[in-house]
Amino acid sequence: MKNNEPSDHPSLAQTQLGALLEQRRLTLGLSQKEAARRIGVSPSYLNRLEHGISANPSPHILNDIARAYTLPPADLLVVAGHLTSSELPTLESYLRATCAELPSTAISEMVRFCEYVKECYKRAAGHEDGITEDYN
Repeated sequence: MKNNEPSDHPSLAQTQLGALLEQRRLTLGLSQKEAARRIGVSPSYLNRLEHGISANPSPHILNDIARAYTLPPADLLVVAGHLTSSELPTLESYLRATCAELPSTAISEMVRFCEYVKECYKRAAGHEDGITEDYN
């Protein structure tokens, strides 16, 4: 099957993108009809995207969605699988660019905390409790 054809079983990327789009649309208080108008697509297409039924949208459509939903285009490109983590800046670089008012020690602390959370979830994999330790 071609990558741009619909499937009976949505991929993880399609499911995650659909959930993100629906959540953001609802947060903005938009109906599917109004959101589709702002994006420049049909309401039925937006509905299929939100339910993971449509194939992965093009970067052009994702940019239109990002503009209508006031989201960074890169966020949608990553979720949709058009960008990989190796094509993104490191967390530290991202934080330095977006949180320039914070001291370097705060940036380093956030990076260490994210690494801590990742390790806790790796250790707790398979447990419903998730993180069970305190961050020190």
